[in-house]
Amino acid sequence: MSSLTSHRIAAAAARLDAGWSIVSGADSVCAASGHIVPIETGASPFAGGPSLAIVGPDGALHLVVSNLESAAAAATDADRVTEYIGFSADRPEPYLEHYAAAVSSVIEATGMRDRVAVEADSLPWSVGELLRTRGIAAVDGTAEFARARMIKAPAQLAALRRSAALAALAQHTAVAAAEPGMSELELFSTIRGAVESAAGERVAFAGDLLSGIERTSKVGGWATGRRIEADDMIVADLAPRVAGYWSDSCATFVVGRATDRFARLHALASTALHAGIDAAKPGVPVNEIDRVVRSTIAAEGFEYGHHTGHGIGTSVHEFPRIIPGEDTPLETGMVILLEPGVYEPGVGGVRLEWMFEVTDHGLERLTDFEHTLEPR
Repeated sequence: MSSLTSHRIAAAAARLDAGWSIVSGADSVCAASGHIVPIETGASPFAGGPSLAIVGPDGALHLVVSNLESAAAAATDADRVTEYIGFSADRPEPYLEHYAAAVSSVIEATGMRDRVAVEADSLPWSVGELLRTRGIAAVDGTAEFARARMIKAPAQLAALRRSAALAALAQHTAVAAAEPGMSELELFSTIRGAVESAAGERVAFAGDLLSGIERTSKVGGWATGRRIEADDMIVADLAPRVAGYWSDSCATFVVGRATDRFARLHALASTALHAGIDAAKPGVPVNEIDRVVRSTIAAEGFEYGHHTGHGIGTSVHEFPRIIPGEDTPLETGMVILLEPGVYEPGVGGVRLEWMFEVTDHGLERLTDFEHTLEPR
């Protein structure tokens, strides 16, 4: 049961004059097949290599996984799952040899030959050697595959909506829980606990959590032991990964009362965000959206060094990147973030971010929370 993404990967390979594709990045494997690769603990010590999604010219999906992943792989979109022994309780296993044998069996069974598109940034050396010894040329499809994931299938949109709802919960929890005297780490622990309880599973997080003038004015950074003080501003850039799909969000609020100067920064970021929302329609190049947002900020004498936004899916940052050098037009079915920022040393920093689905008529917001400067 091949997926929409696997068919797009097959089409991308065809554009590179390749037949089969070997997808090896954890996010790409998930997008192509639905197989969720655990990421928080890093590479499995019992695996001979990363899980692979091998995609045929017709979009057919073949998964290669260890025996520890076989139950999860059975619930995916794969047409065939090839399992190898990566762990047994009673004897050591030559994981790499088993892995290579499993990949080799798929190569033989599929009749793979001539030219194969691969992800050069994650393809294991062992798989490269298997291809080389069979006279199969490998061509780098990393960029083409990444762009093949820009448009989301209905099931992917549903997964992203679920994740977005939990990002919104994270933001509501941040506002409700933040108190003077609490450390940033304590606040993050409370946020993560609420999201994991609602999700019913372990949830990975990316993003930033900063408090105070100095920390927020420096744009990014993860939670530390710094204690929140009265009237501190907090930048909560919270991006949870739920069931293989990421969401993203950012709110900036004050625990107490904001200075007039900081309130003006917050209002400017909000104005820029809404200008970007108004500009974003199918067919509009993303660098035009970037220009509109940046020029709104620049008109008040500020600039920011990060992107204006990005796509999202099985990776927290996907194409299209909303930056000056990217002219990809928006298309219905994309899911994007817009996140303008205003930062001033001695005053603090503001970043405001929502997550959107691109529809025929513009942007539909997926993260249900407001950007309120003084929420309580």
